[in-house]
Amino acid sequence: MDVLLIFSVLAIAVAGYLSWKHYKNRQEADYVMPFERSKFSLSKTLGMKRIGKSQTVRVDDINQTSLIILNLYAPNDHGYGSYDLLQALTGAHLHFGTMKIFQRHFNIDGGGDVLFNVASITHPGTFDIDNMGEFFTPGLTLFAQMEKAEDPVATFDLMLETAMQLADDLGGTLYEGRTSPLTTEAIERIRQQLYNRYTVASTV
Repeated sequence: MDVLLIFSVLAIAVAGYLSWKHYKNRQEADYVMPFERSKFSLSKTLGMKRIGKSQTVRVDDINQTSLIILNLYAPNDHGYGSYDLLQALTGAHLHFGTMKIFQRHFNIDGGGDVLFNVASITHPGTFDIDNMGEFFTPGLTLFAQMEKAEDPVATFDLMLETAMQLADDLGGTLYEGRTSPLTTEAIERIRQQLYNRYTVASTV
């Protein structure tokens, strides 16, 4: 009986430690956009210039860059993970790609050109698809290179729709870049800037 009691106490102690460790990892999560790390292979894959922390790309800078970024941060003390995350991603017609991130193709079945990408918001941005039951991330980042899009405004609208669907399914708050909550005014500004840069400019 004493042995059983000791074993039970040890089991509770170990479980408590693991729970605390998991919480600590969440609190100390490194919220870094994958493409802000100069060594992240995604930058090379997309043919992008290296971007440091002091050069964080925001949608405000659309006149200087073709990269549009939307972030979805999980609620406080919560995160996205396990098969609930996988179900939400696939339910939004996102397909796991060769770069180990999810992608939205022109066709919902995964065919055609890639319109935008969805990565984990923490370095290195990839998903462990073979161990999704243990996978955890404090947020998601959706991004697209609009200079490669056939219709940048339509691509942004689809990316926004997908971000909103993920927010509905998983909870959380949408941001433009890292620090500014996504507002109706911001959405209209982004759409207008895209229209001015790619639609109007192409007709001049």
